[in-house]
Formats: sequence, structure tokens, C-alpha cells
Amino acid sequence: MVKEKNKLWAGIGSLLIALGIFFPFLTLIGLILLIFALKGFAETYKNETIFNMAAIGFTFYLIGTAGFGILSFLFLLYFLQKIHLIILFFMLSGFFISLFYLLGTIFFKISFDQLALVTKEENFRIFSLLLLIGGVLTIVLVGFILLFIAWILLAITFFSIKEE
Repeated sequence: MVKEKNKLWAGIGSLLIALGIFFPFLTLIGLILLIFALKGFAETYKNETIFNMAAIGFTFYLIGTAGFGILSFLFLLYFLQKIHLIILFFMLSGFFISLFYLLGTIFFKISFDQLALVTKEENFRIFSLLLLIGGVLTIVLVGFILLFIAWILLAITFFSIKEE
């Protein structure tokens, strides 16, 4: 029963993260659901690396998002009157959020590789690879398409985990 609940939370969380590309506030809700589910999987499979690496990845995602929010706020306060600084702002904020998302993605990859080991679901490895490639490519915006596909794949994988 606990595993079913974790599968449901993780699947719904993954779908919310995917939809977060269009509605950013859903990403945070999805990440929280996913973290709780991964904690449950870590306890079920007695592999704390699953949760610990995901928690570090989650922290980097939060730092990246908060940094982007702060940079956006500063942009609105100071740079709105100076059109030539808009390009600089987009380059700086894009680099900042991409860097922290990439760092978070590396830790999520480790977490999902561990989950693939214990569940014997190879789609977790495929997801983690797509997530890493998408994380690298977010700097050129193509990565967001890969991230969307990766999070959908993750949801499908969670919903299709077989009972032992």
C-alpha cells in the first residue's frame, strides 16, 4: 500500500513538473510531491541515496528559481528604463538558472539511477539521461522540450512500476 501511494505521488508530481513548463507554480508543487514519494521509495528499498541525492537536487532547483526571481525583481526595479541592459539581464538570468538547474539535474540523475537499480525499471535510467541532456541544453532553450518529454516519461514509468 505504501508503494502504491508513493507511485501515485511521484506520478502526479512528475506530471505537475511537466506542466510547470507552461504554469511555473505547478513545478514547486510537483517537486514537493516527488520528494515525498522518493523518501518513501528510499525507505521501502532501504536505499537512502535515492532520497538524499533528490533532496540536494531539489535544493539546487530552489536556489536557481529563487535566484531567477531575485534577478527578475532587480530587473524590474533598476533596468526597466535602460533598454540596452535587457539583453544583459536575459543572458545573466538564463545562465544563472541553467547552472543551478544543471547542478540539480546531476543529483536527480544519481537518485533515479539508484531507483532504477532497486526497481529494475530501466526507464528511470532513460529519464535520468534525458533529464541530464535537457539540463545541459536549457541554456539554448531546446532543453525545455527534452525536459518536458523526460518528466512525462517519468510519470509513465512511476505509474507502470510492477509490484514484486
